[in-house]
Amino acid sequence: MGEGNYSLTSHHMLDESVLFGPLLHAKEGMLAYTTDLNNLYEYEITSSSYIKATDVHVIDNHLNTQELTLITCDETGEGRFMVKGVLNQITPIESTNQRLLDMFYRKQNLYQ
Repeated sequence: MGEGNYSLTSHHMLDESVLFGPLLHAKEGMLAYTTDLNNLYEYEITSSSYIKATDVHVIDNHLNTQELTLITCDETGEGRFMVKGVLNQITPIESTNQRLLDMFYRKQNLYQ
């Protein structure tokens, strides 16, 4: 996280409260967060697009980049939906806003 092209893929979930369920609603300018339990990584979404399932080159690492690539199945299950973002900032977990932490740990206190 925070280096190169950090890529994540997941099944498209009909329940939008889990995993990549809400990913199809991503828009340019929105923020996306990842964590390794040491830091919170904030990415700004720069683009979203439908791609072929065979377009695996989108997860290639690019020199001198700090980007995020999220991929899930499209509505048909045959293609893919991809979201790209660029790293805005890295915040130590102990300095992270409680509201943001709660998005990751709804009912568990893993960060304490």
